[in-house]
Amino acid sequence: MVYIRVDANSEIGSGHLMRTIAIAKEMEKRGEMVIFVCADNTPREYLESQGLYMINLMGDWKDMTIESSKMLLVVADEPKEPVLLIDTYSVSKTYVNIMSMFSKVCYLGSKKEDLGNLSLLVNYSSDIDEAFYEETYPGVKKLLGVEYSILRPEFIGFERNPKEYEPRVLITTGNTDNLGMELAILDRMCDDGLVMLPGDDDAEVQFEVVVGSMSKDRDEIFEKYGDCPNVNLHENVEDMAELMKKCPIAITAGGTTMNELAAMETAILCFAIAEDQLKDCKAFARDDAVLYVGNAIEDKESVVRDVALGLCSLLMDEKTRTEIATNARRLIDGEGVTKICDAIEELL
Repeated sequence: MVYIRVDANSEIGSGHLMRTIAIAKEMEKRGEMVIFVCADNTPREYLESQGLYMINLMGDWKDMTIESSKMLLVVADEPKEPVLLIDTYSVSKTYVNIMSMFSKVCYLGSKKEDLGNLSLLVNYSSDIDEAFYEETYPGVKKLLGVEYSILRPEFIGFERNPKEYEPRVLITTGNTDNLGMELAILDRMCDDGLVMLPGDDDAEVQFEVVVGSMSKDRDEIFEKYGDCPNVNLHENVEDMAELMKKCPIAITAGGTTMNELAAMETAILCFAIAEDQLKDCKAFARDDAVLYVGNAIEDKESVVRDVALGLCSLLMDEKTRTEIATNARRLIDGEGVTKICDAIEELL
């Protein structure tokens, strides 16, 4: 039995949920039963649409101490010690140590502190402090680095043909986009003449814009750009991989999507909209695997300006565009889920 403790909501988005779903489906293929456990009912509809079962702890995703007694009852009820995979920044050493009395606790994430009695730790960030992990978790199995990036099967194995290039740009900033980056970027592209107004028919670039289901700017984006001839707005995308295949260039916030784009051999222009995205963005940039334009939390206006400048560079410079895409693909081999599930299986 594998329990997965994870949350998704308008504040933290759905990235943690999506990556654990990939693990859950692989474990189910191997014959293991998987149950998701969440602080509230927000993820239930999507999980059930994926054929996955969920327990609602009716707690607070920000404070896991509230739920510890309920969670303990869940794992302690198993006849054989289960695996508990935790993927939330709200986890604490106290919580892990309590749960480890009745389960083998695995942590998936980049929280850099002593989380106690773990059986497995997975951090697929591109910027790993090896010394910290060796000192803090001696004897614990550790899967560290981008080779363990979690990708769904549809993102694996695609080969982009540079001869079939067309100037089509994906814009995606996650489900929430709390900083309003998509709207700001579209406004800038419109000012620069890249986004065509209704009636214009000489567009050189096509934009595929994924509007997050929790975006506060959703209505304004559709009102302003829904009828633009070279802007295609997408909601509730069921096959993100297929959309990525069409776009040799992508403008994205850091996070899981960046890894997916890398595996799809995409020229990535990225920025950070959360503190936990900064290290990965900068590490990818050091490997020339993205064009990183800055931290939107600190200076949104400058980042939006540099997105426009960076996009023009990628559109005009085939050599740079190809090098970034090739370097990105080299970092992500697509075998992360298999390697993680192998390690979980060893605990069962």
